[in-house]
Amino acid sequence: MSSVKYLIAIPVLAAALATGCGESTAPAATEPSAFVPAVNSLNASFSQNAVFRSLMALNGNVAFSAPAVPASADPLNAQRAVVAARKALALVQRLGDQAPTAIAALFPVNVLGKTFVWDGASGRYRILDSTTTGAPSAGTRFVLYQVDTATGRPRLPLTTTGNVDLTDVSNALANALAIGVHVGNQTAADYTVANVRTTTTDTLRAAGFVVDVVADGLPVTFNLAHALSVIDSSLVTRYLASGNGAAVTMNTTVTGATNNQSLALDWLLQKAGSVQVVGTATSAATSVQFKINGNLWATASAVTGGASTITGANGRALTPAELVALGAILEGFFSIYEQLTTVFAPAALVF
Repeated sequence: MSSVKYLIAIPVLAAALATGCGESTAPAATEPSAFVPAVNSLNASFSQNAVFRSLMALNGNVAFSAPAVPASADPLNAQRAVVAARKALALVQRLGDQAPTAIAALFPVNVLGKTFVWDGASGRYRILDSTTTGAPSAGTRFVLYQVDTATGRPRLPLTTTGNVDLTDVSNALANALAIGVHVGNQTAADYTVANVRTTTTDTLRAAGFVVDVVADGLPVTFNLAHALSVIDSSLVTRYLASGNGAAVTMNTTVTGATNNQSLALDWLLQKAGSVQVVGTATSAATSVQFKINGNLWATASAVTGGASTITGANGRALTPAELVALGAILEGFFSIYEQLTTVFAPAALVF
């Protein structure tokens, strides 16, 4: 499968990166600021979960943490979207390229039941003591450490955060990997990633939950699916996640030939109402609508190399507070998308 360049531009409101939304008063459910806490709460379940973030180090060849987006004079900044999109598509393509065409053992026999630890001398995970017990007999265990998000590697000096057990649970229908992340006797994540490949489609799914046990948080359940067309490299992504009283549905479709791709997205968060981001993007132009409870609230559009425009319904000018709220919502959506993509990190080791 050839590499596909993903040159998509989706707007991110830069004002949201520099300004927060006050919570001293409770906004009405028809205002965008009412949904900012719900978006941020779902995102924090992943982004502030140190144990979950430790999964980044399992695959040094895939960067799962997007760089910070610099402030911009233009309120529509496409760089964050380009980074996120390239990571998601590159990951699915890599897993698809590595996946066997038939059900096969996911692990070499010599690593079954073994525990990998980080070897600072070689800068990679290794089995330093083959007599260590506790790893699954049908898989392997990795000790997890605090991660340097700039490099995706364990931060030195090493600080252990927990461990992750990877177990081969493949069956006659799919290659499948059970993933259990643990902190002592507590389970921080428990889910399964399955890969089904046919002559036309390579489908990757992940379903289970993650919880920040260090912060004594509530579990967030998720059901994620990527369907990559083997024929034309089009990609359909559907992410479902719920927790802390909120539920998010993120549908994304990429179509078109290499260097001439287009994207359509429909991202919806529900909690005491709904906030929705619907849009399309190409390498030349971007158009995104924001909807509150199904009603159009604002539209953002931009052309490559040109000025961007953000207007409220019926062309009214948005207030600075409304711009900040809409920016925070879109920033939160992107962060949730990126964090959920991290779920697939362990699968890159075996698929």
